[in-house]
Amino acid sequence: LENDTTKSKVWFAGLTARDADSEGSFGITAAWAGCVGDRHGPEFAYGNRLQELTGKRVLIFKYCYVGTSAQADWNPDFGATAWDRSTDHGTAAFLKDLRTGEPKYQQYLRATYNLRLLREQLDAAGVAYAIKGIFWRQGSADQNSDWKRYGADLIRMFNALRAEVDVPDLPIID
Repeated sequence: LENDTTKSKVWFAGLTARDADSEGSFGITAAWAGCVGDRHGPEFAYGNRLQELTGKRVLIFKYCYVGTSAQADWNPDFGATAWDRSTDHGTAAFLKDLRTGEPKYQQYLRATYNLRLLREQLDAAGVAYAIKGIFWRQGSADQNSDWKRYGADLIRMFNALRAEVDVPDLPIID
């Protein structure tokens, strides 16, 4: 990888600390500089391979939390991860104060907050971008759901993510 941020072709965005409530816990970095935060996984291989295939710059937004379920923690309409969308003006600031309590139980809300932060930072820097797809890797906490329930839970969340980024046909690889 190129060791120059002006030439780097693969970038990563995500939490820089495990505590998602700490100020300044979100960052964007070039791949050569290492991972954002202290944890990484297959996103490095995904980013590099996508860049090789397309020849374009790639930004991987990573958000994860172990032991979460699509049925509750990632459900945009359930409990602590839901909010009143009729008053939502689409900014990270709107969601910031809704991040209360145990982070595990607010995954959809917190991921949406961080996605909005990312988009606002890119917009403020004048960086042109297009959201082209989502890699989704999750599910062990849903092991007691049957396939119909799990499928319905994923479809609900995927459709909410598509609406959030305003790309109704956004490809999602699960």
